Amino acid sequence: MFKTIRFLFKKIRKYDFLMIPIMIIYTILSSIYPFIWVAVPVKVISLASIGQLHRMIQCVVLGGALSVICVMGTSYLKGNYRMRMNNVRYNLIRDLMEYSLTMPYENTLNPEHLTKIELANISIINPMQGAGGIILIMLSLFGNIFASIGFLGLMSTLSLWIIMLIFLLVLGSFYFNSKAAYFDESTWNERGDYERRYLHFTNMMTDPSYGKDIRLYSLIDVLESYCNKLIEQLKIITKSVSRKNIQMDTAVAILNIVRDITLFGYISSLLLKGQIEPSQFFLYTSGTTSLVVILQESLRQISDIRKESNRFTHFINLMEKEKQASKNITDINDIRKLINSDSVTIDIVNVSFKYPKDEKNVLDNLSLSIKAGEKIALVGENGAGKSTLIKLLCKLYKPDSGTIYLNGIDISKIPDDIYWELIGVVFQDAMIFPFSIKDNITLEEKVDEDRLNKAINDSEIKEIIEGLPKGVDTVLLRILDDEGLDISGGQRQKLYLARALYKNSKFLMLDEPTAALDPLAEAKLYEQYHLLSKGKTSIYVSHRLASTKFCDRVAYLKDGKIIELGTHDELMALNREYKALFDIQAKYYGENDAGKEALYEN
Repeated sequence: MFKTIRFLFKKIRKYDFLMIPIMIIYTILSSIYPFIWVAVPVKVISLASIGQLHRMIQCVVLGGALSVICVMGTSYLKGNYRMRMNNVRYNLIRDLMEYSLTMPYENTLNPEHLTKIELANISIINPMQGAGGIILIMLSLFGNIFASIGFLGLMSTLSLWIIMLIFLLVLGSFYFNSKAAYFDESTWNERGDYERRYLHFTNMMTDPSYGKDIRLYSLIDVLESYCNKLIEQLKIITKSVSRKNIQMDTAVAILNIVRDITLFGYISSLLLKGQIEPSQFFLYTSGTTSLVVILQESLRQISDIRKESNRFTHFINLMEKEKQASKNITDINDIRKLINSDSVTIDIVNVSFKYPKDEKNVLDNLSLSIKAGEKIALVGENGAGKSTLIKLLCKLYKPDSGTIYLNGIDISKIPDDIYWELIGVVFQDAMIFPFSIKDNITLEEKVDEDRLNKAINDSEIKEIIEGLPKGVDTVLLRILDDEGLDISGGQRQKLYLARALYKNSKFLMLDEPTAALDPLAEAKLYEQYHLLSKGKTSIYVSHRLASTKFCDRVAYLKDGKIIELGTHDELMALNREYKALFDIQAKYYGENDAGKEALYEN
């Protein structure tokens, strides 16, 4: 709990320092207010007994004025503080968003880590829970603590055993409330997992990309069945929490009854015995009542802070997770050398990799050297490890063993932002964003118009743009704009080509972005990439062998290893697995060597 409070105070100092003086002033006003209408009536009763009407009126007016100042002051400060709390919370949401966008790529495929992110998100998205709840509670907690201390001093003339009894009964209430809170916390991870899965299914139902399959295959009932099962599990958890709360609330109510009967019975007996005056009777009854209420409220707030701290811990653990020792290069000359170099060489040395929880390596002691400006084709059947190797070259995954070098420098020692500036990648599952065509091509705020126009012309997407009223400012997809444009598969490929050309990277990788196209269209588009990226080190991935004949060398992968390496003609002459698969595909697609040669000649 204290770790959470320290963390939040650091964030408050960072994002809105004025919250601290607001908290101090609020604490002073809120701790004074409870005493006003305990002290004023006592004074009025005393003055009435001696007939001081004028002073009674002055006392009431003064008490009323102080009350107005305290109430109006605390109301204004609380509203201002709440607004500033949301500002801090929005910054925490931004921090989590940045973490999600920059965390290691393998975490995006890990359900356990995704659940942690969802729990962290829940702890900041609701202004009354998690971080928001703690910040709001802290505002009034300090005032309650000081008021409790004041009332304890005021009640010090009462019997010590009565004070002790009050504390014991209040602590008993705190104990039962804490048990209920602890039980609620114990269900958080389980609930978070169910809620994440439920959210995934509901997102599928509203995602246009799933719409056709859901309707044509009558998946509505199936999806509803999955969702209903998750809802039932959440209901079971919620009911168990509710039952526990009812049990604990009943115990607290019984303790409160015992406390009130004992307390008022004792003070009444003092009055009847003549040991206290009527004004003192009012002082002790109202004072002890206020003390009990404030103590209970303080302990409840502490319990709530502890509960919300446990929720918010998910966020802190993500933000403060120890980062692995940075291996980034520090020599500025090496960085300049990378940025200013016109050529890129790649050396993959004894690289092995397997996915978490898998027993078999996807890549097994693989080695490959790529010269500057060389075009390499990675081919092979599905599951051979082609796309995994591309992700390793992109630094999305880290090799389990072995090293990848770019221009002789271990890529794990190159800062990610610098490395990613050097590479251009088009994946099989490349995405269109609900932005304008211009933004989808440039993917940056400051646009180089000359480079943009050249990319549009070279990629042949210009003919599409010229027919649109808004041109390059036309928004794609209908997710954020009802007038958004949906483009075909072929048009998407031209946009991806324009995106790669605009970035103008020194190292180009194409991971089967044309898999959805027919073989002739794929071969034509790959040839277009080839012509427009002359002199650049490039890797082309395909399971269609004919599409990459133009490459300088072909690496044939099987079971995570390169089993054949050479030019297309050399591999055909070997008459091994590459040629066998090539001939099968040629027969399947109704092509022959002469036909393919004609395609590239044309």
